[in-house]
Amino acid sequence: MKKIYIILALFAIVIISGITSCRKKAEVPADAATYDPGFPAGCTRVSILQLKNILGSGGLPVQITDNIAVEAYITADDRSGNFYKNIMIQDSSSGIALLLEKSGLYNDYPVGRKIYVKCKGLYLSTYGGFKQLGYSLDETKALVGVPAALFNTVLVKANYDPTLQALNKLIKHVTLADLKSSVNNEALMGCLIKMDSNVQFQSSQLGTTYAQAPSISSGTDRYLEQCGNAASIVLRTSGYCKFAGNPWPKGRGALTAIYSRYNSTAQLLIRDENDVQFTDSIRCDGVVIQPATPITIKTLRELYLGTGVKLGNLQIHGTIISSLKDSNISSGGYYMQDESGRGINIYATGTSYALGDSLTIDLDGDSLINYRNNLEIKKGANSSLVFTLVGTGKTVTPKVVTAAALNADLMLTSMKDRVYECTLVQIVNASYPTAAMFAGNNPILDASGTIIGFCYNRAPYTTTPLPTGSVSITGVAANFNATPELIIRKLSDVQ
Repeated sequence: MKKIYIILALFAIVIISGITSCRKKAEVPADAATYDPGFPAGCTRVSILQLKNILGSGGLPVQITDNIAVEAYITADDRSGNFYKNIMIQDSSSGIALLLEKSGLYNDYPVGRKIYVKCKGLYLSTYGGFKQLGYSLDETKALVGVPAALFNTVLVKANYDPTLQALNKLIKHVTLADLKSSVNNEALMGCLIKMDSNVQFQSSQLGTTYAQAPSISSGTDRYLEQCGNAASIVLRTSGYCKFAGNPWPKGRGALTAIYSRYNSTAQLLIRDENDVQFTDSIRCDGVVIQPATPITIKTLRELYLGTGVKLGNLQIHGTIISSLKDSNISSGGYYMQDESGRGINIYATGTSYALGDSLTIDLDGDSLINYRNNLEIKKGANSSLVFTLVGTGKTVTPKVVTAAALNADLMLTSMKDRVYECTLVQIVNASYPTAAMFAGNNPILDASGTIIGFCYNRAPYTTTPLPTGSVSITGVAANFNATPELIIRKLSDVQ
């Protein structure tokens, strides 16, 4: 399944003459919310459905040659990032995507604004069977958005009502059955629709987020169902949108979305998380969704009694103390610590949280395991370690410890009793007794003994010579295959 709402446009030399020859009735003042300049003089009014029908059934791009214009309301903008360089517009007849070569469109063209679009010279085309309106065609015959320099020529801004009263009257109230049977219904395609009740995500996806990270996929298909209907429908979400990594609600309720298609497959596009109002905790099969129970990492570690533990509906929180940016941890791996003073190793590929990020993590269906003599949270078959970012830039103060105390703690047979494992520690008055570079295993010496300092070969400072003399060394304490070690996160950890 491909995204239909992200358009990759090439920059082109544009010829302004010959486009949108109808005139405005008056200049539009600076965003007066109640001002409506009226329908552009000299233009013939057409509905959006009439406009879309110009393209015909063949789907080949068509340039509009008549002086026509549409009056519409903006139903979706790019505020959340789930739409990119386009807005959705709708009137009482239908809806269509309008491609615009600019980001931050919501500043001038927010959801709820009334606009007039002068269409002469513009092109109609399709992407996966979904009709779109744009400025021109590139060399591959793909539709290119209206250049920002021509916005005021093509678009006439009218009144904006943040209460969305006029827009809400255009919403099409439908059922899942209506949508599944309407892939070829141009009147409904591109419209803002609402299923008023009993919609939920399929149970097989419980515990997942709206979309995978963009490093995995630019967009993700999730599947929705409605009580009493065996069919499902795709909810397509961009991996680049602001809420991509957020967990979706596990209950059921109402859903608002833009109705679209990719070839013969019906799909829905939400504007933001507010479009998903699954507030009923009872799912279609009668299962009651309970909120996750918050626990500390210390309590989590105490669940491990020597064998792997499948975790229930639990939630931990804490601060990321590792640094993937500096590559001194395995890709997708994190160390996290909370106010209990304990830490845990987390493996979650496809995520990109930074040092100092504060998170909550839902663990339902995941496992607590021994991975190479460290306690680690492992993703379950029907879970994706649901992360929720709650803050950034948080500082964790390292615990001052000696090399001997660190060795003794990390070698405890009872892993749940290790106080320093996966936490941020600091050894003061230490030194590197060998003349080498940071890469690999290097002994760290203090008055109490020696512990291994480890650095991945891919870290950007691997070829930096080790310092001489007395230093303080901060890092994450870990046990790797029964070898206690200290993992620095960045070069400034050694001072």
